[in-house]
Amino acid sequence: MRTAVVCGGPPDLPFLSDYFEKNEIDVTIAADRGYNYLTEIGRRPDILLGDYDSVEQGAGGIAFSGGKMYTYPAEKDFSDSEAALNVAMDIMKARGELGRLDFLCATGGRLDHFLANIGLLNTALRAGIDARILDAKNEIRLIDRSISLRREEIGGRYVSIIPYTERVENVTLRGFHYPLEGAAVTREGTLTISNLCEAEEAEIRFGRGILILILSED
Repeated sequence: MRTAVVCGGPPDLPFLSDYFEKNEIDVTIAADRGYNYLTEIGRRPDILLGDYDSVEQGAGGIAFSGGKMYTYPAEKDFSDSEAALNVAMDIMKARGELGRLDFLCATGGRLDHFLANIGLLNTALRAGIDARILDAKNEIRLIDRSISLRREEIGGRYVSIIPYTERVENVTLRGFHYPLEGAAVTREGTLTISNLCEAEEAEIRFGRGILILILSED
């Protein structure tokens, strides 16, 4: 099962349109202003949710039909993106499929929301969901175990890892331009920023902890 959540951050409409053309999505969730972005590229969400403080509305309110709509108060203890994640997790659990979840329009703009969205990746990780934040230049996810990355998966993008937990021990990088062997990595350093894959398959191995993995391009 693959789910897309369109958030309310600054939109890149060409990227958004290209994403939906190239990916087969089972459930599309619009979080508040994300509904406007989907409308602009000629797409309709399966689910619309939020407090609707940012959705463009006509005289009759929001023109939405053919899907589910969840309305929350403006003064609440969670963001619209978090509400979207919770709805997505409920759907996945009901279907018995903990698949992939992509957050779109979730970067740029307000940094508080962006950092909070990275925290939502950890919520998804704990639930066993492969969640990512995507934009035209970046792919961001959290990993809590060693992984291998294929060169074709990385493309020509830079590979960076940043500790999500305070410290990650025994970090080993193989198949990269800048290899590493058994290093302790902390949030304060920049040792593991902007690496490049040089092998057909590159390895990121580490001990206990969680890493933010970022694939990015200029």
